[in-house]
Amino acid sequence: MPNLRFKQLLVLSNSAKSANQFTFGPNLNLITAKDNNVGKSTIVKLLFWSFGCEPSFDTTWTNTDSRVIVAFEIDSKGYEIYRYKSLIKLRGSGNDAVETFTDVSGDLSVRLATLFGFHALLPSRKDSLVVPPPAYYFVPFYIHQKRSWSSAWEPFDKLGKFKEWKQTIIKYHVG
Repeated sequence: MPNLRFKQLLVLSNSAKSANQFTFGPNLNLITAKDNNVGKSTIVKLLFWSFGCEPSFDTTWTNTDSRVIVAFEIDSKGYEIYRYKSLIKLRGSGNDAVETFTDVSGDLSVRLATLFGFHALLPSRKDSLVVPPPAYYFVPFYIHQKRSWSSAWEPFDKLGKFKEWKQTIIKYHVG
């Protein structure tokens, strides 16, 4: 699999009239705070959300009507991804062409699977094999701090799109 590295997260909320920027170094990054409930987990969730995953956010976050831009690299080639509600835009660094997607399935799934080198296929409800949404790529890399204690391999919402997906995806990721 190619090497994915997050470089920067920009968060903008027009309703809260606020913004923040987080820069990630090339090695390990540690997110700390003196208090709980200040948004450490939300930062991580936003990275996955930008790619079309559906982590569960608390109402404080969902009421902010926010958008994000994540700068990332895959094998040292730069990209940016933008998300606002169901709108996702993808651009390669140094490239003015922007690809626009309004659904995490279909074209976005295929595009990101190509970038990530993710070759898993799952049977659709119509019994044809399709490229699953990005959440199925990220599922082993995010452990939800509450939900994962009782439901392993289910850190994101809306994973029920495919029946019996776990066996195929686990085998794909672990070999």
